[in-house]
Amino acid sequence: MKRFLRYIAFSFGYIVSGLLLLSVLAVYISPSSIPFLAVISLAAPLIFLLALFIFILIIKRKHKFFFWFVVFSLVSYIPVFFHFFSFSFSQKELSENDFAVLSYNVRQFDHYNWIEEEGTSTKLFQFLRTYGTEIMCLQDFYQSPARNFNAIDSLLASGKWTDYMYSPYLKDTGLVNSGLAIFSAFPILKSELLSFRNSSNKAIYADVLVNEDTLRIYNLHLESINIDGAEYDIVQGKVNPNKGGFDKLGRIYQKLILAFFKRSFQAEQIILHVKKSPYPVVVAGDLNDTPGSYTYFLFREYLNDSFLDAGMGLGKTYISNWPWLRIDYIFYSDELQVDKFNICRKKLSDHYPLQAIFSIKAKE
Repeated sequence: MKRFLRYIAFSFGYIVSGLLLLSVLAVYISPSSIPFLAVISLAAPLIFLLALFIFILIIKRKHKFFFWFVVFSLVSYIPVFFHFFSFSFSQKELSENDFAVLSYNVRQFDHYNWIEEEGTSTKLFQFLRTYGTEIMCLQDFYQSPARNFNAIDSLLASGKWTDYMYSPYLKDTGLVNSGLAIFSAFPILKSELLSFRNSSNKAIYADVLVNEDTLRIYNLHLESINIDGAEYDIVQGKVNPNKGGFDKLGRIYQKLILAFFKRSFQAEQIILHVKKSPYPVVVAGDLNDTPGSYTYFLFREYLNDSFLDAGMGLGKTYISNWPWLRIDYIFYSDELQVDKFNICRKKLSDHYPLQAIFSIKAKE
């Protein structure tokens, strides 16, 4: 019996360490090549902690191959793991030339009462009007074509922003009352929509004149999983096999695979566009992917992560039972410097708003 239990323990250890190594590969291999790697990467922080626990248990054991296999898996994942949290203690002085960028998935201003609290929409508008930010990138921005819910006019009436760019999502059934918006206290010189093939998700950008410098501000919303209400409960950790829970898990898995696949191509399309930008760039938005994903590392190859450079803590941006779901980002190019970063813990959507304060580096 003792030998059998030891066999089970070793098998579990090998499986955990093997999964951790596979999640490392997920950063470098596109989901279009090996889709299931991307799904494994979602649970990688938990797998890492399990592997660390196993390492602590066996540190004084003499099973050398097993010991070094666990160590190798831990060491391999550490560079990825450190993208999930930040402990930046650098406090830079702010100046009058600094400007703030806010990114927030407002979930259609709770127009369909998902939060089930009265006044959420009003609180959202109040928050946006009072929070100090010169440039605002909003995803799932609700604007009624019939103009009976005119969010644009409501925000412009505050006097904080003078220019804006808005583009609704499009589906085969026609116009959907939700989209992407950029609001700016600085003049917008040019704006454009970037569509994704076979997707209602999209990106927009605006060239903004900040003092005497032109910056290109991207607002992204990459492919969503598009799960329904029952599937959403499972994602929140409420799996009930007796009520078709495992069937729903299968459908969620298929949707995850498709979403990972699409996001990889969407990210590659955006990066190609960013590389051609004649101006310094800020890329903000809802990537629907964690820092352990292929999509995230595509952006990190060319851009800096404002949270890693000026943030603090775990950086969770999606409100759920999973503490490592950082899926909203504000990236920036080397011509800029991030002086401050903050995630505001406002539960007015299923995402938290995040803000980065930038300064433009002096030209050499």
